[in-house]
Amino acid sequence: MLHALPKEAAKARAQLVNDLTELNCRLLHTEAREGALVPAQAQQIYHQMKQYYIPRNRGTFLLHQLRLRLGNAAFARLMNRLHDEYAGKEVTSARFREMAEEAGGKETGSLIDEWVNRDDLPDCQPECQVTGADSLWKVRFTVEQKGKPFHLVSAVQIRTAGSCIWKKIELKEARQEWNWEVDEKPLEITLNPGNDFPVRQNRYYTFSNFYEDWSRTLIVYGASRQIEANHTLALRFAKAAADRITESLPPVRKDCEFDLADFREHDIILLGGPADNRWVREIAPVCGLDLGNGIFAWQGKSHADANEGLVVVLPNPHNSQRMVTLIAANSALQLYQMTKALPRFPQWALFRDDQIVERGYHEPGLEAKMDVVLP
Repeated sequence: MLHALPKEAAKARAQLVNDLTELNCRLLHTEAREGALVPAQAQQIYHQMKQYYIPRNRGTFLLHQLRLRLGNAAFARLMNRLHDEYAGKEVTSARFREMAEEAGGKETGSLIDEWVNRDDLPDCQPECQVTGADSLWKVRFTVEQKGKPFHLVSAVQIRTAGSCIWKKIELKEARQEWNWEVDEKPLEITLNPGNDFPVRQNRYYTFSNFYEDWSRTLIVYGASRQIEANHTLALRFAKAAADRITESLPPVRKDCEFDLADFREHDIILLGGPADNRWVREIAPVCGLDLGNGIFAWQGKSHADANEGLVVVLPNPHNSQRMVTLIAANSALQLYQMTKALPRFPQWALFRDDQIVERGYHEPGLEAKMDVVLP
């Protein structure tokens, strides 16, 4: 993961955040489908993805936390030593713990236990109180860890009108407090903005999750207008998906031949905007999406050009154990451009013509409940 990062610092940080967010999402998806697992108790059960994926995922977060704890130089020395002694050989968790403790002390061994011998995730509740005015604002930031506390290294992001300030923090107690001063009024304060540790969240589905249970997918196109064109487009999209993934065509349905029971039982791909597809009209408001005829809004910005479109993956509003993907465009031609091939994106993507111009994830970190006290 680290070797693949760009050399430019800002781009490297953005890519690392995305990589860690993807790991968080896939961990939650695996646990939702197959249940949690203590990595040290994993077995060779080939029909269970969690036996392979959960140890690998939690192991990656372990190494990331170890790097943050030791620092880049000490972490590199530890990993180089591990490679020199065990390249091509098996190494036990006990031996790795011993080497890590030699590099970072006894607390480093406890860090390893948290990721290898537990199946829960950090449950952090951030809150903050902001007081001040003009050019001096005081921030009192508290974090409460539910359950047995994890020992974590992360950051707090303080966003103001003119800047974005990062504060490194170390969590290890049930409740901790920090105090900072900033020059501008904080607008938003976020714990774990870099996804340095995985957390529970509701919107963990990514588009690639369709690949893992393709047999439960339905493609639903709109029959409100241009029915033959929409049907042809849906069939072509199904073929593109089958060619990429399974060579098995997913079923294609009209929106009028599709009921609530179908919605609850399947992962759904909805094609078309609210003027075309009745299910888009019904669920867009429920999911907090602002979709109109020839216009949509996303993350506070309006998009009204005919060659713009949006793809977004969300939990199925009628069954949170399933997912729904909306592929909506400002014109029929743009919908055609967006569905010529199976797109590659995480949880949402903005299109212009047949190109993705922006993509990302839903939930960056844990936003703190903020209480502002004015003098």
